[in-house]
Amino acid sequence: MSALQKKTCDFNAKLRRFCLLIFLFYCVTVTACSSQEPEERSGDSNALKFVKADLNQHPEIILKHDFGIVSPDSELEHVFTVVNPSRSNWTIKEARTVCSCTTSQVSSNTLKPGKSISVPVKYKPGTVSVDDVKTVTLVFNEAGAPLVRLLVACQVRAPLTLSQTPVRLNLARHQPSVKASIVVGNFGTTKWSELAVECPDSWLQIVKKPLLSTLPQNQAVVNQENTKTGPIEQWVLEFTADPLKLDYGDYQANVTIRGAEYQEILPVFMSVAPRVSIIPKIALLAIGKDGKTSSRRITVVFADAKDNAREDQVALKMRDLPDLAVRWEPGPERVSYLHLEWRANFAHEASGQSRGIQGNTVGEIAVAIRSDLEFTIPVTITRLEL
Repeated sequence: MSALQKKTCDFNAKLRRFCLLIFLFYCVTVTACSSQEPEERSGDSNALKFVKADLNQHPEIILKHDFGIVSPDSELEHVFTVVNPSRSNWTIKEARTVCSCTTSQVSSNTLKPGKSISVPVKYKPGTVSVDDVKTVTLVFNEAGAPLVRLLVACQVRAPLTLSQTPVRLNLARHQPSVKASIVVGNFGTTKWSELAVECPDSWLQIVKKPLLSTLPQNQAVVNQENTKTGPIEQWVLEFTADPLKLDYGDYQANVTIRGAEYQEILPVFMSVAPRVSIIPKIALLAIGKDGKTSSRRITVVFADAKDNAREDQVALKMRDLPDLAVRWEPGPERVSYLHLEWRANFAHEASGQSRGIQGNTVGEIAVAIRSDLEFTIPVTITRLEL
């Protein structure tokens, strides 16, 4: 065999091996593709990515229904429709409820791809007027299936409903008056002849004002589901108190509100406190014979945070306390501190370099804040002979 023939045989052998490798690679690829699930072989790659991204990024499906305004102890029911947008079956493992007031039954335990099931949710609210939301959660066996949360919401309203209870008059200081107000609504089926309001405590004054209504007599506001969406009549109750006529302390009044056969007891609370509280009320400093500096910190608490001030807004004046150094330090929100330091050195008294004290020295610190708030702090300095 010539050299040319030998080279030709080697080239043909390499070519056959290369073709064999190409054929084997093609067979492996076809086999892998044929073993995939139908949804992964789909030519619509965009739809496939959308389903996967939706399940991964949004592991919860939330459906909500609002019953609107309902009466206490009413029995409510809404049928949810749950759709499976994926391409695999979802098998319901359980339906979780948050309380015994909510129940649910599903029409089928298996939710097939592209199909839907009906899930009726029954809810029975309590007797208290409150905005309420309850949840039923559908849990599936499949790891890729989301949680389906079914929310039912409603506003439970008794025939006589108060917009707020109890009522708290903001921390009352020695100012002319403090006020608060609430709305009383009639969520019943008939209008009342009047709204009666009684309060046995003389420190609280109450003014009743009806809110105008355009509803015809004995007609409630309802929606398409025949549930109420508003009261048939309303009143505003305004509460007023005069702290200047009261001593410092806490006050409570129980107001009786009555409409037809319905009645509510409304607690009203108020605190009367000074504009500024000093802790302790008297600054006491004790001086030893060694003449060491004595100091004390006084805490100043303001009833209103806007009364608290920076150091440059405060004027301090000592009366009968020439050797007392005072420094103002703003603290958190309604608190500031007053630092007192007695600087007399008793070792220098004989030479007249310091006036010092004999026995007790009594004086006070006058504090003025922005010219509209002034108070004094009594100070007593005692020299110890021990």
